Amino acid sequence: MFKRLFLKIEDRFTLYYDKGVYENILDDPNNRLGVFLSNTIVFLVIVSVLVLVIESFGDIGIIYKKELFLVDFFISSVFLVEYLYRFTRARKKFKFVKYPLNIIDLLAFLPFFIGILFSSFIAAEVLKVLRIMRVFRVLKLAKHLPVIVGFLRALKDYKNEYRGIVILFVIVLTIISVFIFHAENKANPEMFSSIPKSLWWAIVTMTTVGYGDMYPITPIGRIIGSVLIFLGPVLLAVVSSVTILVFMDVLEMQRGRPNRFTKKTCKRCKTKNAKEANYCIKCGKEYKSKKS
Repeated sequence: MFKRLFLKIEDRFTLYYDKGVYENILDDPNNRLGVFLSNTIVFLVIVSVLVLVIESFGDIGIIYKKELFLVDFFISSVFLVEYLYRFTRARKKFKFVKYPLNIIDLLAFLPFFIGILFSSFIAAEVLKVLRIMRVFRVLKLAKHLPVIVGFLRALKDYKNEYRGIVILFVIVLTIISVFIFHAENKANPEMFSSIPKSLWWAIVTMTTVGYGDMYPITPIGRIIGSVLIFLGPVLLAVVSSVTILVFMDVLEMQRGRPNRFTKKTCKRCKTKNAKEANYCIKCGKEYKSKKS
Protein backbone atom coordinates (compact mmCIF):
# COMPACT_ATOMS: atom_id res chain seq x y z
CA MET A 1 0.00 0.00 0.00
CA PHE A 2 2.79 2.41 0.95
CA LYS A 3 4.69 1.51 -2.21
CA ARG A 4 1.65 2.31 -4.34
CA LEU A 5 1.14 5.61 -2.49
CA PHE A 6 4.81 6.51 -2.94
CA LEU A 7 4.67 5.81 -6.66
CA LYS A 8 1.55 7.93 -6.97
CA ILE A 9 3.24 10.86 -5.21
CA GLU A 10 6.39 10.35 -7.25
CA ASP A 11 4.44 10.45 -10.50
CA ARG A 12 2.90 13.79 -9.58
CA PHE A 13 5.78 15.65 -7.98
CA THR A 14 8.94 14.37 -9.69
CA LEU A 15 10.33 14.66 -13.20
CA TYR A 16 8.35 11.64 -14.34
CA TYR A 17 5.94 12.17 -17.22
CA ASP A 18 4.56 10.03 -20.01
CA LYS A 19 7.23 10.41 -22.68
CA GLY A 20 5.12 8.52 -25.16
CA VAL A 21 2.44 11.21 -25.04
CA TYR A 22 4.24 14.43 -24.03
CA GLU A 23 7.50 15.82 -25.33
CA ASN A 24 8.41 17.46 -22.02
CA ILE A 25 7.17 17.85 -18.47
CA LEU A 26 5.82 21.35 -19.12
CA ASP A 27 3.23 19.95 -21.53
CA ASP A 28 1.87 17.41 -19.05
CA PRO A 29 -1.22 18.91 -17.36
CA ASN A 30 -1.33 16.02 -14.88
CA ASN A 31 2.16 16.56 -13.51
CA ARG A 32 2.08 19.07 -10.66
CA LEU A 33 5.74 19.93 -11.05
CA GLY A 34 5.15 20.75 -14.71
CA VAL A 35 2.13 22.87 -13.83
CA PHE A 36 4.15 24.64 -11.11
CA LEU A 37 6.97 25.39 -13.57
CA SER A 38 4.51 26.71 -16.16
CA ASN A 39 2.89 28.98 -13.56
CA THR A 40 6.36 30.16 -12.50
CA ILE A 41 7.15 31.15 -16.08
CA VAL A 42 3.88 33.11 -16.26
CA PHE A 43 4.87 34.90 -13.03
CA LEU A 44 8.30 35.75 -14.45
CA VAL A 45 6.70 37.14 -17.61
CA ILE A 46 4.62 39.51 -15.48
CA VAL A 47 7.69 40.51 -13.44
CA SER A 48 9.72 41.16 -16.62
CA VAL A 49 7.00 43.47 -17.95
CA LEU A 50 6.97 45.33 -14.62
CA VAL A 51 10.75 45.74 -14.88
CA LEU A 52 10.33 47.23 -18.34
CA VAL A 53 7.73 49.65 -16.98
CA ILE A 54 9.84 50.64 -13.95
CA GLU A 55 12.82 51.40 -16.22
CA SER A 56 10.70 54.05 -17.95
CA PHE A 57 10.64 56.13 -14.74
CA GLY A 58 13.75 58.28 -15.05
CA ASP A 59 14.91 58.57 -11.43
CA ILE A 60 13.82 55.12 -10.27
CA GLY A 61 15.24 53.46 -13.38
CA ILE A 62 18.63 55.10 -12.78
CA ILE A 63 18.78 54.47 -9.01
CA TYR A 64 17.89 50.80 -9.28
CA LYS A 65 19.55 50.21 -12.65
CA LYS A 66 21.82 47.44 -11.34
CA GLU A 67 19.03 45.63 -9.47
CA LEU A 68 16.70 45.81 -12.45
CA PHE A 69 19.45 44.49 -14.72
CA LEU A 70 20.05 41.50 -12.42
CA VAL A 71 16.34 40.69 -12.30
CA ASP A 72 16.16 40.96 -16.09
CA PHE A 73 19.24 38.78 -16.46
CA PHE A 74 17.77 36.10 -14.20
CA ILE A 75 14.44 36.08 -16.03
CA SER A 76 16.11 35.96 -19.44
CA SER A 77 18.29 33.07 -18.27
CA VAL A 78 15.25 31.13 -17.10
CA PHE A 79 13.56 31.70 -20.46
CA LEU A 80 16.74 30.54 -22.21
CA VAL A 81 16.93 27.35 -20.14
CA GLU A 82 13.24 26.68 -20.77
CA TYR A 83 13.67 27.11 -24.53
CA LEU A 84 16.72 24.84 -24.65
CA TYR A 85 14.96 22.22 -22.55
CA ARG A 86 11.94 22.19 -24.83
CA PHE A 87 14.19 22.15 -27.92
CA THR A 88 16.23 19.15 -26.71
CA ARG A 89 13.02 17.26 -25.89
CA ALA A 90 11.33 18.06 -29.20
CA ARG A 91 11.02 15.10 -31.55
CA LYS A 92 11.08 17.29 -34.67
CA LYS A 93 13.67 20.03 -34.17
CA PHE A 94 13.00 22.01 -37.34
CA LYS A 95 9.25 22.01 -36.75
CA PHE A 96 9.88 23.19 -33.19
CA VAL A 97 12.03 26.11 -34.32
CA LYS A 98 9.56 27.43 -36.90
CA TYR A 99 6.47 26.99 -34.71
CA PRO A 100 5.01 30.51 -34.05
CA LEU A 101 4.66 30.12 -30.27
CA ASN A 102 8.26 28.93 -30.02
CA ILE A 103 9.40 31.94 -32.03
CA ILE A 104 7.72 34.06 -29.36
CA ASP A 105 9.72 32.16 -26.72
CA LEU A 106 12.90 32.95 -28.65
CA LEU A 107 12.08 36.66 -28.81
CA ALA A 108 11.53 36.64 -25.04
CA PHE A 109 15.24 36.29 -24.25
CA LEU A 110 17.26 36.70 -27.47
CA PRO A 111 17.19 40.55 -27.68
CA PHE A 112 18.47 40.80 -24.09
CA PHE A 113 21.53 38.60 -24.68
CA ILE A 114 22.27 40.17 -28.07
CA GLY A 115 22.31 43.55 -26.37
CA ILE A 116 24.79 42.27 -23.75
CA LEU A 117 27.13 40.33 -26.02
CA PHE A 118 27.32 42.89 -28.82
CA SER A 119 26.74 46.14 -26.95
CA SER A 120 30.16 47.51 -27.99
CA PHE A 121 29.52 46.76 -31.68
CA ILE A 122 25.90 47.86 -31.99
CA ALA A 123 24.68 51.42 -32.37
CA ALA A 124 22.70 53.01 -29.55
CA GLU A 125 19.54 53.10 -31.66
CA VAL A 126 19.75 49.35 -32.29
CA LEU A 127 20.30 48.67 -28.59
CA LYS A 128 17.21 50.71 -27.83
CA VAL A 129 15.18 48.65 -30.28
CA LEU A 130 16.48 45.43 -28.71
CA ARG A 131 15.46 46.64 -25.27
CA ILE A 132 12.01 47.55 -26.54
CA MET A 133 11.66 44.09 -28.09
CA ARG A 134 11.58 42.63 -24.58
CA VAL A 135 7.92 43.56 -24.52
CA PHE A 136 7.35 40.47 -26.70
CA ARG A 137 7.69 38.48 -23.49
CA VAL A 138 4.11 39.33 -22.70
CA LEU A 139 3.12 37.14 -25.65
CA LYS A 140 4.36 34.15 -23.65
CA LEU A 141 1.25 34.57 -21.51
CA ALA A 142 -0.83 33.54 -24.50
CA LYS A 143 1.03 30.24 -24.66
CA HIS A 144 0.06 29.36 -21.10
CA LEU A 145 -3.59 30.44 -21.34
CA PRO A 146 -5.67 27.79 -23.17
CA VAL A 147 -8.41 30.25 -24.12
CA ILE A 148 -5.98 32.53 -25.97
CA VAL A 149 -4.18 29.59 -27.60
CA GLY A 150 -7.54 28.17 -28.63
CA PHE A 151 -8.63 31.53 -30.04
CA LEU A 152 -5.48 31.89 -32.14
CA ARG A 153 -5.91 28.40 -33.54
CA ALA A 154 -9.65 28.81 -34.06
CA LEU A 155 -8.91 31.80 -36.29
CA LYS A 156 -7.77 29.29 -38.91
CA ASP A 157 -11.34 27.99 -39.14
CA TYR A 158 -12.54 31.53 -39.89
CA LYS A 159 -9.71 32.61 -42.19
CA ASN A 160 -12.02 32.83 -45.20
CA GLU A 161 -14.38 35.16 -43.33
CA TYR A 162 -11.54 37.40 -42.17
CA ARG A 163 -9.99 37.39 -45.62
CA GLY A 164 -13.29 38.55 -47.10
CA ILE A 165 -13.57 41.30 -44.48
CA VAL A 166 -10.05 42.55 -45.20
CA ILE A 167 -10.75 42.63 -48.94
CA LEU A 168 -13.98 44.53 -48.31
CA PHE A 169 -12.15 47.09 -46.15
CA VAL A 170 -9.47 47.57 -48.78
CA ILE A 171 -12.05 48.10 -51.52
CA VAL A 172 -14.10 50.61 -49.53
CA LEU A 173 -11.08 52.55 -48.25
CA THR A 174 -9.48 52.70 -51.71
CA ILE A 175 -12.64 54.01 -53.39
CA ILE A 176 -13.29 56.56 -50.65
CA SER A 177 -9.65 57.75 -50.68
CA VAL A 178 -9.65 58.35 -54.42
CA PHE A 179 -13.00 60.16 -54.36
CA ILE A 180 -12.14 62.38 -51.39
CA PHE A 181 -8.74 63.24 -52.89
CA HIS A 182 -10.24 64.50 -56.14
CA ALA A 183 -13.06 66.28 -54.29
CA GLU A 184 -10.77 68.12 -51.83
CA ASN A 185 -7.36 68.46 -53.48
CA LYS A 186 -7.98 71.76 -55.25
CA ALA A 187 -9.89 73.45 -52.43
CA ASN A 188 -7.88 71.90 -49.58
CA PRO A 189 -4.42 70.95 -50.93
CA GLU A 190 -2.60 71.11 -47.58
CA MET A 191 -4.72 68.41 -45.95
CA PHE A 192 -5.56 66.23 -48.95
CA SER A 193 -2.27 66.51 -50.83
CA SER A 194 -2.14 62.86 -51.94
CA ILE A 195 -4.16 59.66 -52.00
CA PRO A 196 -2.11 58.07 -49.17
CA LYS A 197 -2.92 61.05 -46.92
CA SER A 198 -6.55 60.73 -47.97
CA LEU A 199 -6.37 57.06 -47.01
CA TRP A 200 -5.25 58.09 -43.52
CA TRP A 201 -8.31 60.35 -43.25
CA ALA A 202 -10.57 57.52 -44.46
CA ILE A 203 -9.20 55.08 -41.86
CA VAL A 204 -9.56 57.58 -39.01
CA THR A 205 -13.09 58.47 -40.11
CA MET A 206 -14.20 54.87 -40.65
CA THR A 207 -13.07 53.85 -37.16
CA THR A 208 -14.96 56.89 -35.73
CA VAL A 209 -11.76 58.16 -34.09
CA GLY A 210 -11.77 61.57 -35.76
CA TYR A 211 -8.46 63.19 -34.75
CA GLY A 212 -9.47 66.44 -36.43
CA ASP A 213 -6.15 66.88 -38.23
CA MET A 214 -7.90 66.45 -41.60
CA TYR A 215 -11.46 67.30 -42.57
CA PRO A 216 -13.33 68.01 -45.84
CA ILE A 217 -14.54 71.53 -46.62
CA THR A 218 -16.28 71.06 -49.98
CA PRO A 219 -19.93 69.96 -50.20
CA ILE A 220 -19.02 66.79 -52.13
CA GLY A 221 -16.25 65.98 -49.64
CA ARG A 222 -18.63 66.37 -46.71
CA ILE A 223 -21.15 64.07 -48.39
CA ILE A 224 -18.43 61.44 -48.87
CA GLY A 225 -17.39 61.87 -45.24
CA SER A 226 -20.98 61.47 -44.04
CA VAL A 227 -21.37 58.25 -46.02
CA LEU A 228 -18.14 56.89 -44.54
CA ILE A 229 -19.18 57.85 -41.00
CA PHE A 230 -22.33 55.72 -41.29
CA LEU A 231 -20.62 52.94 -43.24
CA GLY A 232 -17.68 52.53 -40.84
CA PRO A 233 -19.59 51.16 -37.79
CA VAL A 234 -21.43 48.71 -40.04
CA LEU A 235 -18.18 47.22 -41.34
CA LEU A 236 -16.63 47.17 -37.86
CA ALA A 237 -19.73 45.37 -36.56
CA VAL A 238 -19.10 42.61 -39.10
CA VAL A 239 -15.57 42.13 -37.71
CA SER A 240 -16.89 42.11 -34.14
CA SER A 241 -19.59 39.55 -34.91
CA VAL A 242 -17.14 37.11 -36.49
CA THR A 243 -14.68 37.57 -33.61
CA ILE A 244 -17.41 36.99 -31.02
CA LEU A 245 -18.42 33.83 -32.86
CA VAL A 246 -14.84 32.57 -32.65
CA PHE A 247 -14.69 33.26 -28.90
CA MET A 248 -18.03 31.54 -28.31
CA ASP A 249 -16.86 28.40 -30.08
CA VAL A 250 -13.59 28.42 -28.13
CA LEU A 251 -15.30 28.84 -24.76
CA GLU A 252 -17.86 26.16 -25.51
CA MET A 253 -15.11 23.73 -26.44
CA GLN A 254 -13.14 24.67 -23.33
CA ARG A 255 -16.16 23.88 -21.14
CA GLY A 256 -16.86 20.66 -22.99
CA ARG A 257 -20.24 21.83 -24.25
CA PRO A 258 -21.54 20.52 -27.56
CA ASN A 259 -21.47 23.00 -30.43
CA ARG A 260 -21.48 22.92 -34.18
CA PHE A 261 -17.73 22.23 -34.28
CA THR A 262 -17.28 19.82 -31.35
CA LYS A 263 -16.73 16.44 -32.95
CA LYS A 264 -13.11 15.61 -32.18
CA THR A 265 -11.78 14.40 -28.82
CA CYS A 266 -8.08 14.72 -28.06
CA LYS A 267 -6.52 11.37 -27.11
CA ARG A 268 -3.97 13.12 -24.92
CA CYS A 269 -6.07 15.36 -22.65
CA LYS A 270 -9.64 14.30 -23.61
CA THR A 271 -10.58 17.85 -24.65
CA LYS A 272 -13.34 18.27 -27.23
CA ASN A 273 -12.25 20.16 -30.33
CA ALA A 274 -13.60 21.40 -33.62
CA LYS A 275 -14.24 18.94 -36.40
CA GLU A 276 -11.87 20.85 -38.68
CA ALA A 277 -9.26 21.40 -35.93
CA ASN A 278 -5.62 20.60 -36.74
CA TYR A 279 -4.46 20.97 -33.12
CA CYS A 280 -5.96 20.35 -29.70
CA ILE A 281 -7.19 23.60 -28.18
CA LYS A 282 -5.77 22.74 -24.73
CA CYS A 283 -2.55 20.74 -25.06
CA GLY A 284 -1.62 21.54 -28.67
CA LYS A 285 -1.44 17.94 -29.89
CA GLU A 286 -1.55 17.79 -33.68
CA TYR A 287 -4.26 15.73 -35.34
CA LYS A 288 -3.13 13.41 -38.09
CA SER A 289 -5.12 13.83 -41.27
CA LYS A 290 -6.82 10.77 -42.74
CA LYS A 291 -5.04 11.28 -46.05
CA SER A 292 -1.66 10.79 -44.39
